[in-house]
Amino acid sequence: MPVVTSLFLAVGLAGPLPPPADHLLNPDFDTAMTDWRYYVDRGAGGRLAWDGTRGSPALGSARVGNIFHGDRYDQWGQCVKLAPGTFTLRAQVASQLATGNRCELRIAVLDQADCNTTAVPLRDLRAFNTLNDGTFEAISIADTAPPTAGAAWVFLSHVRVAAAAHGDSYCWFDHLELSGDPLFGAGFEVD
Repeated sequence: MPVVTSLFLAVGLAGPLPPPADHLLNPDFDTAMTDWRYYVDRGAGGRLAWDGTRGSPALGSARVGNIFHGDRYDQWGQCVKLAPGTFTLRAQVASQLATGNRCELRIAVLDQADCNTTAVPLRDLRAFNTLNDGTFEAISIADTAPPTAGAAWVFLSHVRVAAAAHGDSYCWFDHLELSGDPLFGAGFEVD
């Protein structure tokens, strides 16, 4: 089973999904992790929490990490509507990672208007941290959603490969923005 499909199943099995919003909900994590679902790989070692002591530009961020060894993929996720056309997903990320681990911003564009278990990924795009000194940096993904796109999963992930060092390893995500084609994103103006 492809990794994306197994993630949809795992997140979907966590309980009924609310309908996707037409924009990212709680993108600044100022007070909690409201509207975000968590997925802990194989149920072991994942450390996902809201962190009120770190953030960019304001305090409050989504923390995700893992302390175990082996391949691990732990993440926060949210389903959002995504119309066909150009889009950009941006985030601020800070990391304090054990060697070989990384922070991943990911968007999986789907062929349906919901993020249910029958949705087929049309695009699976990722961006990674480049710094590992605990300071926030901007990362982004820009692409075009195909004509059959209707929704997308946005994931904030800590990725550990089997050869990576284990122990405390964390990513902090904050200030997410998902924008589409400006012509359609703001609607039409009528004179």
